[in-house]
Amino acid sequence: MKKPGARQPSRQSRGRREKPPRAELEKRYCTLRLFFAGEWYRLGYALPHLQDDPEEIIRVLSPVLQNHGDAILREHMDRLLKSSDAKPTAESIRLLRVKFDECYQTERALYSEYLNKWRALNEAQAALASAEAELKASASKVAPLIGAEKLKREVDDLMSEHVNSLKRRGEVQEQLQREEAVFARREILKFINDKDKRHAKTPENFSKAMAGLPENGWFSSFRKCNRIRYRIKSAPISLAVLDVLKQLCKRVKEKTEEESVRIIRAAIRNLPETHNAREYLMNDWYFLEEAIQRCWRSFIKPDEEELPYMLTTLFIDAPRHQWKTFLADRKKIRLPG
Repeated sequence: MKKPGARQPSRQSRGRREKPPRAELEKRYCTLRLFFAGEWYRLGYALPHLQDDPEEIIRVLSPVLQNHGDAILREHMDRLLKSSDAKPTAESIRLLRVKFDECYQTERALYSEYLNKWRALNEAQAALASAEAELKASASKVAPLIGAEKLKREVDDLMSEHVNSLKRRGEVQEQLQREEAVFARREILKFINDKDKRHAKTPENFSKAMAGLPENGWFSSFRKCNRIRYRIKSAPISLAVLDVLKQLCKRVKEKTEEESVRIIRAAIRNLPETHNAREYLMNDWYFLEEAIQRCWRSFIKPDEEELPYMLTTLFIDAPRHQWKTFLADRKKIRLPG
C-alpha cells in the first residue's frame, strides 16, 4: 500500500528519458534539412539508389560533407559515418548503452567525491598553515591532528580512480559508437528500401529518417520529426535550379545537343519573373550551355532520371574563372528592351 500523502510519480518520470532530447533532435533535423536541400543536386540520384551495402552510404555522403563546417552537422554525421567493422545486434547495443550509463554515473560520482575531498584538503591545509604560525610548531607535528595527511592520500587515490573510470568510459563509448554507426547505416538503408509513398526519398524525408539516429530506428526518428515545425520556407538556389532542369530534361528527351540547347535556353527566358532560379540561370547561361554540351557528348550517357542531377552538378560546380566570367557576362541571356 502507498503511504498516505506519498507523492505520485508523473507520467514523464515513469518513462525513460527521451533520446535524443527534443531540443537536440530539432537542431539535428533543421541542420539536415538545410544540408540535404542545398546538396540534393549531388545526392538526390546516388543516395536513393543504394540498395544492399550500408557502407556505400559513407562513399556517397563523405565527399559532399567535406566542405561543410557546421558543428552540429559534422558531429552528427561523424557518428553516423564512423568507420567500423562491428557486427552489432539490438541486444549488444542495448547492453553497451547500459554499461556506458553505469560508467558515466560512476565517473561523475567519483569526480564529485574527489571535489569534496579536495575542498576539505584545502581547508585542512589552510588550518595547518594557521596552526603552524600561531603555535610555532612544525608542520609534521600539527598535520596528523588536523588530518591533512590522510586527506591528501584520499584525494590522490580518488584522482587515480577517476582517471581510470574516465578511461573505462572512453573504451565503452568507443565500442558503443562503432556499433551505433553500423546500426545507423543499416537503418538508413532500410529507409531507402521502404516503398511506402509517405516515405518518398526527398531531402525532407531523409532529414526526418536520419535526425533521430542512432538513438532511434529510422521509423521512430521519422515519426518524431513529423511533429517538428520547420520555419525556413525558401529553397536554396541549387534545389530551385535542379527542379527547373528536371522539367526541362523531359522536354529534350531524345533531342540532339543543338536542339536541347535551343529548347532549354528558350524555356529559361520564359520562366516567371518571380522564379528564384530565373536570374541565376540567365546570368550564368554560358556555364549551363557548357554543362549541356558535356552531358550530350559524354561517352557514358546518363539515364533519364540521372540526367538532371548530372547537368545541375556540372553547371553549379563549374569553376568560375575570371576569363570565363568575362565570357559569361557577354553570353548571358538578355531580354528584349
